[in-house]
Parts: sequence; structure tokens; C-alpha cells
Amino acid sequence: MKKWLEYLIIVLAGIVGAGLFFGFYEKVLPSAAVDLKLSKSDVVARARDFWTGRGVNLSGYQEATIFSADNEASVYLQKTVGIDSANAL
Repeated sequence: MKKWLEYLIIVLAGIVGAGLFFGFYEKVLPSAAVDLKLSKSDVVARARDFWTGRGVNLSGYQEATIFSADNEASVYLQKTVGIDSANAL
């Protein structure tokens, strides 16, 4: 009977831990809260327009789309202006 109580406590602790994780995920990790308003094809089209508008001939080039975050800059912003202000940016 004592084993069941231990299992119940472990399961409840796991549920509470998962709830806390998902509840605070976007607040603690601002990059998780990023709302991407442009699709990948929109971003590529804008980049292509940007360079052709400056007279760059893009024929013969291949394109690569990469999304990444600068974690060091994010931590600096969080420590400098606070998490809520950094998330608002």
C-alpha cells in the first residue's frame, strides 16, 4: 500500500512540474513567445526584393532560410531591462 502512495506523489509532482513548465515557458524564454507574422516564402520574397532593389543580380545564387536567436543578447536584455520589457521587444 505504501508503494502506491509513493507512485501517486511522483505522478502528482510530475503533473505539477509540467504545469509550471508550460505555464512559465513563454515568460522565461522570450524566443518561445515570438509571433512570426511572415511565412518563409514572404521572408524570402522580401529578401529577394531588398537585394534586387539595390542592384544585386541574384541569378546563380541559391537561397537558405535560417531562423535563430542570439541567446547572449537575450540574456543581456533580460538582465538590463527585465524579462517583461525584453519580451515586449
